[in-house]
Amino acid sequence: MTADVPKPTIEHGEEFWLTYMRSYHRIFSELPPYQRMVDVAASALAKTDNILDSAAGSGVLAKRLLQAGKHVTVLDKYEGVLELLRTHIHGHGDRSIVAQADANEPLPFASEQFGGVASLLALPFMDNPDMYLDEHIRVLQSGGTMVVSGPSTDVRKVTITASRWFMELRNAGVTERQDFDADWEVLLTSIAKTLAEGKIFHWFTVAEVEEMLMKKGMAIVQSTPNPLYYGYGYLVEARKQ
Repeated sequence: MTADVPKPTIEHGEEFWLTYMRSYHRIFSELPPYQRMVDVAASALAKTDNILDSAAGSGVLAKRLLQAGKHVTVLDKYEGVLELLRTHIHGHGDRSIVAQADANEPLPFASEQFGGVASLLALPFMDNPDMYLDEHIRVLQSGGTMVVSGPSTDVRKVTITASRWFMELRNAGVTERQDFDADWEVLLTSIAKTLAEGKIFHWFTVAEVEEMLMKKGMAIVQSTPNPLYYGYGYLVEARKQ
């Protein structure tokens, strides 16, 4: 790695998320614990079809589901991020749908439209997590599966986790890639800015996520620590009754 990577100047908003998401994809798509999180989510959704991947990030889970033959709708707020998503999930014909909508608002879908719903690393960023969950449960079919994941409740663990991510990326040879230094700096700067400005609104425990879902009529199938955070955070699979 070089020591003189320029620090990006980015603000929250579409350009922030687009800059972040480009680097996020190039790093996390090759990060083993991120892939383990995606493995768990994809396995939970294996028996469902017509899946909503809400606030779909860079489309790593969506691509995995499409490769498994699923029909997937990806949702994001910003057109720039959606264009990035389109490049990452292309080649699957009419089995992939890209929808532009703000996940903080009522969803533009019919009730019980989807057989499965994925919400990876999105819940903490929502203005109103109760409404967010209500809407995603509304569009989920009875008997359908929802997967929800998020980070640790301890901000200090984020820094420790990033150090472990770097070691795994180095072991995998990813840090030797020409553009790695710039991507890593964008990732760390974006995470630090998000934490410093309070853009993560809700730090939930596994028990709190389970309780919210159960109060909304969901049955918990399984809960595990989030593999992305090495035993911290949450990854909850629930079924609509």
